[in-house]
Amino acid sequence: MSLSRFGEAFQIGPGASGKNHDFGAAAWLEVTLDAQPTTGIALPGQLGRGDINITLMSGCDDCAVGAPADPEVSNLSGNAAFYLAGLEGTWFDFEDAADFIERGDGTALLAGTLVGREGSDNRWEVELEFRDRFDPILGDPIPADSPKRDLIADRFMDAGGPVDFGRWRYYAETNGELRGLGQHEGAVVRLWRMGPSFQVGHGASGRNENYGASGWLHTEVLSQPTQGPSINVSSGDFNVDLGRGCNLCAEPAMLGDGVIDTEGDFAFFLPGIGTDFIFDGTAPFDEFPDGTARMTGEIYRPDFPGQRFQFEVNFESHKAPGMFGYPPPYSPKLQLPTDFYTENGGDVDHSDWTYYEAFEGHLIGLGDFAGGELRFTRLGEAFQIGMGASGKSAEFGASGWLDLQIISHPDQGDEFTLAENSHGDINITLRDGCR
Repeated sequence: MSLSRFGEAFQIGPGASGKNHDFGAAAWLEVTLDAQPTTGIALPGQLGRGDINITLMSGCDDCAVGAPADPEVSNLSGNAAFYLAGLEGTWFDFEDAADFIERGDGTALLAGTLVGREGSDNRWEVELEFRDRFDPILGDPIPADSPKRDLIADRFMDAGGPVDFGRWRYYAETNGELRGLGQHEGAVVRLWRMGPSFQVGHGASGRNENYGASGWLHTEVLSQPTQGPSINVSSGDFNVDLGRGCNLCAEPAMLGDGVIDTEGDFAFFLPGIGTDFIFDGTAPFDEFPDGTARMTGEIYRPDFPGQRFQFEVNFESHKAPGMFGYPPPYSPKLQLPTDFYTENGGDVDHSDWTYYEAFEGHLIGLGDFAGGELRFTRLGEAFQIGMGASGKSAEFGASGWLDLQIISHPDQGDEFTLAENSHGDINITLRDGCR
């Protein structure tokens, strides 16, 4: 059977499913029988019309990582996922990105493995179930004891800031367990809500303004480890960033076979300052369900390791195939040899790339560049992601031109100089397993 639109356009929004007030979607379908089953009962020649009616949940396959504290916007410190008072180590990160699932029935799940900062032997499985969701954007009230406001007061919209807790989601019920691993095998700690409801949204982690979540926890030790020292836990707190790209990391884009008309083997191209910047360690690239993304890390010049920057890039206005305005104007940016692309017999199909129409970032000088700062915004084509999108190889990657601006010069040494009539560039390969 083949399906096509009948009547009204496919619609998306609160109440759009036609079945309830939840965020959803619906459309009528014209159904055409193209072929009968090869065995079994034949289908009627006239199938009539169909319908799609669905509830849409943002973040149904999100992942969670520890939310880093931003001292400019938060009253909190620390970068760990969980704080467990009284437990050895106190601060815990996820061993890998944890699973965060929001369901259409008003429940959610957070599950992963925690590792103490002091060593890999201090490991726990954590699983939290959340129920009784309140969604103010759909008309629900904000629970009476919420929100948990850990950001600086002037960051919230009711004080003139950008963070609107009226767009967060809240879960009135939290229940779960910590189960010991390794030296803690046999230990079980009960977890349940303490204070405000579990909250999800931009700024909800309390540590930064990213898309995230947080909650306080009561604790009760149900059983001690079968071997090793006994444990005691008095309370808990968790603060996480949520995203769909938590396991993606960025690497410098290396020139692929047959690519000779462009420079490569770098992550950031900053003419006048350095055209060979690569990442120091991993550079997480996180995509969020609201159409934004973020990449952070540190870059340096291999031949001049003291010349380095800490960087952050924020992307907005995600465009994917089938969305209005796809592809963005002036895009794609095609830098590979023409015979790499499918329209010329190659394997790189830019028709399935995704884009971010807007992005901005800053580079904070470290080492020899301490005191210096650069800022940049999009120049030319939209930032593009996909197989061959780095412009340096056919691998899965991304790229975008930069309009660079000098904010300040290094405290010592030469001042920054941008090459005349030139622009910066990001060219990266994206891989799984960053964290």
